[in-house]
Amino acid sequence: MVPVSSTCRPMTEPLSLPILQMQLDRLVPGQGLHLATADVERMFGYNDVATGRIRNFADGHGCMFAWCATGVQFVKLPRRDG
Repeated sequence: MVPVSSTCRPMTEPLSLPILQMQLDRLVPGQGLHLATADVERMFGYNDVATGRIRNFADGHGCMFAWCATGVQFVKLPRRDG
């Protein structure tokens, strides 16, 4: 029997910020991750400050983001050495 990884979550469990953080941290530069509108609104809100929250979250994980018709697309940026 193969043990189940502790990072797995049931498909019915909603995406959480810790899981999203882990997913963004595991991306390689140029790789993207889509977050559906319903998840964006649930985690970041849907008011005028949501974009700022998303920007800060993306920056903190070395990503850029863009709104699209179905949610938000995060893309991992090359690592800043300095």
